[in-house]
Amino acid sequence: MLPDLRRALRSLAWPVLGLIILIAALVLVTGGSLDSVRPFISAAAALLVVIALTALQKPDARVRKGWQYLTPSAMEWFALIGAFTLTALMLWVYHFVGSARADAATQMLILKLLIGAFAAGTGIVFFTSFAYELRWNDHSIEQRRFFLVPRRCDLPISRRAA
Repeated sequence: MLPDLRRALRSLAWPVLGLIILIAALVLVTGGSLDSVRPFISAAAALLVVIALTALQKPDARVRKGWQYLTPSAMEWFALIGAFTLTALMLWVYHFVGSARADAATQMLILKLLIGAFAAGTGIVFFTSFAYELRWNDHSIEQRRFFLVPRRCDLPISRRAA
């Protein structure tokens, strides 16, 4: 379930106002040239996406049989989907578009290395987000890992009483 929309909009109000003031100041300083401000507008849009994703985060952890579970955040989902999309786009370019330039072999080699790096990064994000399970209760913290022995850390007695 999504959190209260008013709370999310309230948390976005001050950063948006600050970005508008920053862009207006840059336009005045640079003499009104939009080309000199365009990179800042792109960075501001990316920052707004990050702020919006953190505002959409669920405030409470999932609880089942007395255990609270850590679940992937909206930012992790965005990173996973974005990395998968970029990897698929690069694969499409490698297999179907190619290059007509004189240094096409070098470009395709670099693209192949980028595909490998993005595929590895996507796999690591997926594995750490979904193959690990971190849960805790009043007595201990437990980490379950895919195909590995679970790790457990018992909390001190003084922490349990508090």
